[in-house]
Amino acid sequence: MNSGCLFAIDNLGVPVKDALKGLRPVRRRYGESQQVKPEPPKFACPGSLLKMEFDPKHPVAYGMPEEAPGLFYGSTAYEILPSFGEKQSVAVVRYPGENPLMSGYLMGGKYLQKKTAVVDVPFGKGKVILLGFGVQNRAQPHGTFKLLFNSLYYGASQ
Repeated sequence: MNSGCLFAIDNLGVPVKDALKGLRPVRRRYGESQQVKPEPPKFACPGSLLKMEFDPKHPVAYGMPEEAPGLFYGSTAYEILPSFGEKQSVAVVRYPGENPLMSGYLMGGKYLQKKTAVVDVPFGKGKVILLGFGVQNRAQPHGTFKLLFNSLYYGASQ
């Protein structure tokens, strides 16, 4: 979940691109020099509720409405790349084409527009489900938490 999904992109070679790569604020580690100042970030969203569009026909989004909020905190957004395999990656949750901010702060919202938040990627004999935002939102939400369980059930169904 969240930026943990970047592991699948970087190490498994799934046909998905991190749409926010190079746009997020650079985090300085303890003890690093402050002499070289990085460029100002183009994108920042530190814990905001964003509007998301769900595909309730997909098993991962089963039981979700077509539109609902999601918590964006250390999250990612994806661009699905074309692949040469028989099965293509499927967008399960997307950000809308207009400003997705519902509550909180969002700088550079244009970088999220029409990007994907949850992707179902066929991988070998199985699948990789990239849950790009905190579906577990502070442990027990009634809204998006079902995406986590739906992913587990969907992964074990075949």
